[in-house]
Amino acid sequence: MSRVERFHPGTKVSDWYSGSIAANGGWAAANPETGAGYSCGGSTGSGVNYVNRLAFFRETTSALSNSLSGGAYGVGATTGTNGTAGYISLGQEWAPHYVRGTINKLVFSSDSVIGLATGLSATKSGCAGFQNDGTAFYFSFGNSADGDKWTQPSETRSTISNMDYYNYYHLGGVSDSGSHAYSLAGYAGGVGGQDDCTKFTFSNDSRSALASVLSENAYWAEGAANHAGGKGYIAGGTPGAWLDRVVFSSDTFSSVGNDFGSGSANIGLTTDNNVALYRMGGQSSSSAVGKMPYSTETCATLTPTLVNGVSMSSCVENHADTSGL
Repeated sequence: MSRVERFHPGTKVSDWYSGSIAANGGWAAANPETGAGYSCGGSTGSGVNYVNRLAFFRETTSALSNSLSGGAYGVGATTGTNGTAGYISLGQEWAPHYVRGTINKLVFSSDSVIGLATGLSATKSGCAGFQNDGTAFYFSFGNSADGDKWTQPSETRSTISNMDYYNYYHLGGVSDSGSHAYSLAGYAGGVGGQDDCTKFTFSNDSRSALASVLSENAYWAEGAANHAGGKGYIAGGTPGAWLDRVVFSSDTFSSVGNDFGSGSANIGLTTDNNVALYRMGGQSSSSAVGKMPYSTETCATLTPTLVNGVSMSSCVENHADTSGL
């Protein structure tokens, strides 16, 4: 009898061998993974190519050995097709690179990063990434009205004029897959961060203005969606500790009323659909991980930390629960 069996006298011997649960494949088989979120790129004082991984169910962290093709902060990122891949616009780096038009593809089945053959139609940084799951993904350009669309699964690119209403840069993005998306806040030159958003409708690739809807003026903000609950969440960027929600069906924005606390400027946001919102990293190259269950909308700091502390990253995710996608 193994040591574990002695402490579990009511457990049938057929369920155990060599101190392990065997009949049902053990704890791991009984508690399978429910997907993962990935924090891509960012800054530690200069642009980095890190990809941090957060396993949702076990809430453990790791780093991909296969990182981005270049160091960049102010990246834009979006999942293209759940279960298949996410896409990362490499954004901005110090001289001599400045801004790039490169897109990387993160393949979920292998946790590998490869270059996308067709990048942005123009070199831009601080793009907002949008997901119309399995149909198309988009990057709305910073400091421009235009953007690009890649049809799925062919990854064929086309350019869209007048995609963003305000022409801010250092944008964030959040998507109601199948319906519409929002480019979030942004930088407007000498007047700093903004509280406006642009709504972009997928059915006809059209835009509309949503003025002064956020509770903070921000740039480098990030967004993530609870597709099952019909809501998006916005945080991070320049203001520090704040957290807003948007109800997709009504375009109603409001403050959640609590946030990820000290050091939560310039965080990455990722989402385990129908379960929780997660913070990854933050200001001063933080390695912090935070969690907000959707059932309570109460934020807390988790014990695991990122392998690579980073600020100004952007996230993609692979969901087990596809409700609302």
